[in-house]
Formats: sequence, C-alpha cells, structure tokens
Amino acid sequence: MARPVHPVPRGPEGEPMTTLATRLPKPLHRQLRLYCVQRGVTMQEVVEAAVRERLRGTAMRAKRKTRRAGTTASLAALFS
Repeated sequence: MARPVHPVPRGPEGEPMTTLATRLPKPLHRQLRLYCVQRGVTMQEVVEAAVRERLRGTAMRAKRKTRRAGTTASLAALFS
C-alpha cells in the first residue's frame, strides 16, 4: 500500500520548512511556554526569531571583524 504524500510545509515567504527537534531543561521549557502564552505567540515563532537574531548578530560580528582587518591593512599601507 502506498504511503500518502503530504505537501511540504511552507514558511511565510513560501520557503520549505523543516523540523528541528531539540532538548531543553524543563525549567527553561516552562519559561518559554509561559512567555509564549502571555504574548499569544507560538514557541515556533519565538525560536525562529531567536535563531534569526543570533545568526544576524554572528554575521554582523564577522562583517565588523573583516572590516576592521581591512581598515588595519589599509592604514598599514598608508604608513609604509
């Protein structure tokens, strides 16, 4: 018997979604659940926003580091 084909879930911009399973300490999970209930948002929304924010921060730090390295190299060239 063939298995039913389920459509791939899509995000707000139409991109395919995937499942992320993770383990959290019980108190942290409880805090997250309470946070979501109080604000009327889903855990998925909070986790996705947190991941995006973290990755954006990582990319910005890397960009600043690259820019600083380029500035240092440029200044060294000026004074050599």
